[in-house]
Amino acid sequence: RMSCAASRCAPLRLSPPLLVLLCAAGRASGFLVGARRLPPRCSSPTMQLDAVGGYWDSRRAALLREIERRELEIAELEAREQAMMPMLGASADERERASYAMGVAAEARAQAAAADEARVAALLAAAAPAAAVHAMPPPPIAPPPDTSAGKRGEARVETGSDDADLVASAWQRLLEQERAAAEEAMQTLKEQHEKELQSTANFWLAKVQEAQQTARKAVNTASMQGSAQDSSVILATGGKFVPNHEDAIVSAARAGVDDSEGVSTVSAEAIETLEAELFALEADYEAISDQCEVMRETLTVANERMGQMQAELDEEVMQTEIKVQKVLAFMLAKAKADAEAAAAAAAAKRDEEIKTLQERISELEKQLEIPKTNTNK
Repeated sequence: RMSCAASRCAPLRLSPPLLVLLCAAGRASGFLVGARRLPPRCSSPTMQLDAVGGYWDSRRAALLREIERRELEIAELEAREQAMMPMLGASADERERASYAMGVAAEARAQAAAADEARVAALLAAAAPAAAVHAMPPPPIAPPPDTSAGKRGEARVETGSDDADLVASAWQRLLEQERAAAEEAMQTLKEQHEKELQSTANFWLAKVQEAQQTARKAVNTASMQGSAQDSSVILATGGKFVPNHEDAIVSAARAGVDDSEGVSTVSAEAIETLEAELFALEADYEAISDQCEVMRETLTVANERMGQMQAELDEEVMQTEIKVQKVLAFMLAKAKADAEAAAAAAAAKRDEEIKTLQERISELEKQLEIPKTNTNK
């Protein structure tokens, strides 16, 4: 029996692996003291909540895509506006210069015509007396009064005929000089027209080269900005813009010098062609300009609103600072008053203590005086 009892009371010895397994099973079942409890499982979301969340996620993604697309459109329109501003400015300058050239040419033609008319009128006025002298009948010769004066009359007649011949020869020389001067003036006018033609041709050649350079710069700018559509449009307009002027200038240069009206007609046609092309170019980009204007107005309104908000914020900051200053002034005044009150209270307390001490001293002195009197007795 003793051995059985000892065997029953002896501790149970288990191997370490078996002990580890038993502890793990106890903790999993929750029967062991101090075992970790697993957190309660969360219920899974329903299909309705998933559908609502997916809808709002898709709506948010669509709005973000729309915002990105609008930003890209605005950036593209701004880039187009920046690319077209030099072209529009050059077109306006070209139109002004063409109008100025037309006015100068018309004024020069009017001045040349007035000078020609004045010269012709002067020639006609100078030729009129000579024609009158030639057409005038010779003056009648009076018969000699007597036979003795016959020789003197014949001498006078011969002298008068000699004077008429001299006058006629003088008018003839004057007419020849005027004719030579008129021919020289015509030659000078021809040379002047030739010079004007050459200068006009050089001017339009320079303008064509400038337009080519402007078109190339615009194409390069558009290609650098990544707008292939704008580059093709500018290149197409530039290819249409340049050869017409080159043909007009070549035809004007080959027209000759003698015919000034042909030169003016060619110049007018070239200017009209240039104006037509400029108007077409402006019409093509009118919609873009309107859109840019709308965006500019929108930005202006936004800037004004931001300015108003900034002004309101500054006003609020100022009012807050004023309030803080008032509070600080009030607190300083209150602190000063409290300090003065505390100083007054301390002074009163000190005075009271001094008075109390003086009374105590007087009492002690009185107490000391009584024994002295007793001793004297």
